[in-house]
Amino acid sequence: MEKLFHMRWWDYSHYKFQINGRVCLLNSTCFGLACVVLCHVVHPWLWAHILGLGSAVIVPLASFISGIYLTDTVLSVRSAIQLSAQMGKLRELQSEIRDHIAEKREESAERRAERREEARERARAPCATAPTSSSAACSTRILSSRRRVRICSPASAPV
Repeated sequence: MEKLFHMRWWDYSHYKFQINGRVCLLNSTCFGLACVVLCHVVHPWLWAHILGLGSAVIVPLASFISGIYLTDTVLSVRSAIQLSAQMGKLRELQSEIRDHIAEKREESAERRAERREEARERARAPCATAPTSSSAACSTRILSSRRRVRICSPASAPV
């Protein structure tokens, strides 16, 4: 079914004692017990009652049940195909959303880098006019180590 419809129909990966998320001990045990009950309790009782009905009732009943089974199979396959198509559309939409988010992240990173560079230039501008001295060199070192600190030499400080 996975290869036909490109979908995974069940996932037991969160259960203990599972194999690749497809089979787990709990569900296998429950299915096994249900099969034993059906084969050894329900089937003999039902078979005895069906044989007592006679062939005039059994043939139309079997035809009716076969028709229901066939109808269910056709409708289930049709629904699975439609669901598969919808999932394909959702995957495309998910891909578009991821691309859009990646673009917005890149744009945001570029804007932050530009703002950071502008802030650095503004922080360096008042200190650039100061005479070269040990205090200016110290200011430059502090400025590069602490990006948000703005230090000006005493000569260019506002009064």
